[in-house]
Amino acid sequence: MKKIIITFSLLFVLWPFAIAQTNKCGTDYYNSHELSSNPEQSRLLRAQFDQGWYKYLETHKEEIAAKKLLKTSHPKYIIPLVVHVMHNYGSENVSDTVIKSVILILNNYFKGTYAKNVRSIFNDLVADCSEIEFRLAKKDPEGNCTNGITRTQTKFTNYANDNVKDLQHWDCKKYLNIWLAASVISNNKVVGGYTQMPFGNKPDSTDGMLVVASQFVTDNTAAHEAGHWLGLCHPFEGDSCDLLGDGILDTPPHFYNPHDAFGGEFGNQCGNILFNSCTNDNPDLPDLQENIMDYFEGPCAGVMFSWGQKARMLYTLENYRSTFWSEENLIRTGVLDEGTPCAPIPSFGITLNQFSNANITCEGNSYTFRQCSYNGLVTKAEWTFDGGNPSTYMASDSVSLVKATPSIFYNIAGDFDVKLKVSGPAGSRDTVYRKYIHVEPKIPVIPKNAYQADWDYLNDWEANNWYFENEDPYTPYQWQRVNVPYSGSHSMLLTVNPENIQKSFYFISPSFNLSGASAPYFKFKYAFAQGSYEPLSITNSPDVLRVAYSIDCGKSWTNKKIITGLSLYTAKNGMINTSPIPNTSYFVPADSSKWKEVKLDGSLMLNASDLTNVKFRIELAYEGGNNFYLDEVQVGLATSINNHLLSEQIGFQVFPNPFSETSIIKYNLNQNEEVDLTLYDITGKQISNIFSGSQIQGRHEVIINRADLGLSNGIYFIKMRVVDSQLLQKIVLN
Repeated sequence: MKKIIITFSLLFVLWPFAIAQTNKCGTDYYNSHELSSNPEQSRLLRAQFDQGWYKYLETHKEEIAAKKLLKTSHPKYIIPLVVHVMHNYGSENVSDTVIKSVILILNNYFKGTYAKNVRSIFNDLVADCSEIEFRLAKKDPEGNCTNGITRTQTKFTNYANDNVKDLQHWDCKKYLNIWLAASVISNNKVVGGYTQMPFGNKPDSTDGMLVVASQFVTDNTAAHEAGHWLGLCHPFEGDSCDLLGDGILDTPPHFYNPHDAFGGEFGNQCGNILFNSCTNDNPDLPDLQENIMDYFEGPCAGVMFSWGQKARMLYTLENYRSTFWSEENLIRTGVLDEGTPCAPIPSFGITLNQFSNANITCEGNSYTFRQCSYNGLVTKAEWTFDGGNPSTYMASDSVSLVKATPSIFYNIAGDFDVKLKVSGPAGSRDTVYRKYIHVEPKIPVIPKNAYQADWDYLNDWEANNWYFENEDPYTPYQWQRVNVPYSGSHSMLLTVNPENIQKSFYFISPSFNLSGASAPYFKFKYAFAQGSYEPLSITNSPDVLRVAYSIDCGKSWTNKKIITGLSLYTAKNGMINTSPIPNTSYFVPADSSKWKEVKLDGSLMLNASDLTNVKFRIELAYEGGNNFYLDEVQVGLATSINNHLLSEQIGFQVFPNPFSETSIIKYNLNQNEEVDLTLYDITGKQISNIFSGSQIQGRHEVIINRADLGLSNGIYFIKMRVVDSQLLQKIVLN
């Protein structure tokens, strides 16, 4: 897809002009992932489409060759559109005026309006596809008045994929759904957009076009993706010089090297009108740079469909997309109406960092809200904030309507609704976001076992309000519990992303009251291998590990430790200080030497004035690394215990562990020693001195009895002190 400049006013659109390369189409990636997920069904559906298409070609070959039937004998195929703007109040929040102008340009591409400078050798190929017309819907699925545009505030506008389609979609058998986002990934590759083909095996709810907003408004991406939606493939389908690679007879074969996607010989070739990547066609024609479905750049590129492509689009419309242009559906969606002004639809959100839980805060904190209402002119906005102070706010002038609300304070804990009513010349509507604001107590209630993220024994870390953030359920790159621990039985793994999608992943603690703690600390172990961007180019991966804290329940964060460069990695190619591990392999820490500890204590610990409510956050800003493992995440209120005397030296054991009633501490002394055994709970509070005194050389056993010590289920620590050496052992009672 080429990039063009389009300057918009209400009634005037400048002629398209190519200037630069943009991200490529991700439809092939999307289809390849679909094929690998369900190969048998996907191949069957594609074969059925192709069989029908070739039968259509045979039936209409004379009319197609004469370019007659396609131009005069078909009714107008009107496609009702809905454009869903998925935004976070950035430039991706494209205006209604711009969207309407882009739809006008989309239709002009189908009419062949911009094909005036096609080379003479290809003039006869330029198809007038004006029978196909796209119109914004004027009735929504419930029959209400609409301008065919919706707006949804979401952090998933960044690196969007099918996840945004779950947030907003209309019946994909009646409306062509177009989703706009700040950036898009397809099969974990950054792309300009992608489309579900008519022979796809995906749910109906995902059918449509997902496009980067900046490319939607500045190049022919919309026409290119609409071509896919109507059954067209890239002319280089199969990355070969196959004469029927795209299933079209009149498009010259084109070989495309995917590694040349962002420049190189397949960039702007407008000055080389004889450029020819395939010579096996007869007659041998140069590449059709002017084809909208190709990847060439420049002012000559991407301006036309061929007659064969038009035939394929009509075949798709008649056999796969017929519900859209039926008279019944055109009436239902209102596209035949002249259209009248609609009452606005209220919508709003809170803007913070795209990866933050924006609607969580502490008692006493404040928020500002911004409306993103759509569907009609808004002349008045009336807010109601349950639990907020002030509890209401009204804006009615043009300045206050586009500004955020004043600070709304929440002074009591709970979950609170927010209501917005918007009014305009065509009427009023209101909406309520239930339990939209979550306010946590200023002084937290801390579950007993919450001081450690336990995915080993009790595996209750989620129940104790530890959580991972910014996971994407539509990719395999999520945290998973694996039996590759530093200690215990399990750790958490973030798997390698071979496509190098730059993204931050977070692990966030519950709130802790650290006021009065003698020496609080936060620590964890991790194992991480340096990766490579591509197997073809081994490059240092600039990943970053940050440790931060929050004193407002996660509304804002302060970084306390940042680790970058080679010091971040714990292993490379299985050894320290060797080359990166290509991301086609998977790093597994072989032993404890491949792990590192990160600890905030002393001067690195908090210096905030109010420590009654503190959260901690581990951030991996991922950009090309290999597998990342996380283990032994812990918050402590007292000085941590140093292991000077390793358990191996004295054969220290606690068995069974976990236990229900009794467990036995076993160890061996090489000589007579003064021994102290003390039991602590997970907060560092001493529970009992199990043994203190002199012991002779030899093997010893000390019993821990649940009933005698009055213990409840949970995590505890045994500290053993022998002269000036000590060790710490975790035990679990369940």
